[in-house]
Amino acid sequence: MIHLNKKEYKFCIDTFKDNINHLSKLNGKDLLNYVNSVGQDSINNAVELITCSRKDINNNEELNEKCKQSVYWLNGMWVWVDSYMETAEEVSQYVGDEQYCSIFEKIIEDDKQFED
Repeated sequence: MIHLNKKEYKFCIDTFKDNINHLSKLNGKDLLNYVNSVGQDSINNAVELITCSRKDINNNEELNEKCKQSVYWLNGMWVWVDSYMETAEEVSQYVGDEQYCSIFEKIIEDDKQFED
């Protein structure tokens, strides 16, 4: 599990709200392409998670995993893994958002622990 501080939690909730808002502006092929690119589960989870408190996400394994997966896919964090990057420092060379980089590193570290 990852534990989000207040700024990271706000970043996640803002990500979910922004993506839901973006979806509402799409239709037809654009909507289908977007849903296919980020995954239906990420969108469903975003809708669910915008009503969850930081305490809920930090303490509930199921919600925590949904948050991790959704923020990972909705923010395109997979591109850094595909580029063999694993730290906030590496990603910060390309993305200037401190919360983004911190959350990315927490997700990667949590996934490494799960693999061990």
